[in-house]
Amino acid sequence: MKLDNASTLSIELHCILYVSSAIRLLSEREMEHLLSRARARNTEAGVTGVLLHREGSFMRYIEGPKDGSERIYRIISQDPLHTGIIELIDEPISIREFPTVSMPFGTKDVRAHAYMDRDASPLPRALRPNQSVNSPAVCVLNGFWNC
Repeated sequence: MKLDNASTLSIELHCILYVSSAIRLLSEREMEHLLSRARARNTEAGVTGVLLHREGSFMRYIEGPKDGSERIYRIISQDPLHTGIIELIDEPISIREFPTVSMPFGTKDVRAHAYMDRDASPLPRALRPNQSVNSPAVCVLNGFWNC
């Protein structure tokens, strides 16, 4: 399922990109729960995006209606499993970079293969921008993943 861009729906789209650290290494069950809960909340708020995980750090990009994006970010900011949340981008956008409702997830944690999406290569496809190749958010996401 795909969500249309702002031009089709006449709504203001907004994005937030942040990094955070887990307070400890999360178990497989905790990661599954985190992903399931995040995807459900995203769908409810009309928000899409991508979540990356690397060595206990997260980078997450959320996009959608401004009120939905801000609501999701407030929930994340209050989550006791996160610490050191740093907001990198908070701005209006004209199109969704990741229009798929189900939030793609990528990790470089070797323990994570059990809870990673079953897709053979979820991240490269997820990080292909929708239309705006020069999106600052996509550049930062790729930098986080490739460092």
